Amino acid sequence: MQVHVETYANLRQYSPEGQGKFDLTLVSGATVGNIIDSLRIPRTVKMVILVNGRRATEDTALNDADKITLFPPIEGG
Repeated sequence: MQVHVETYANLRQYSPEGQGKFDLTLVSGATVGNIIDSLRIPRTVKMVILVNGRRATEDTALNDADKITLFPPIEGG
């Protein structure tokens, strides 16, 4: 299956060739955690995960054509 991934801010450094938006081919039954592993993002890196615009976790199962967005938590004061 193929999914579309978008990374922002410091997470862009883990994208192929530093591109913020790219397609990724995964095996059927893959999860967000599989994407994080394939991009070699350390588990210590904090991030917000969205799948098709909805909050998700590393255990969220993916479907063909899903859009995955990864960005750092927004902090403010």
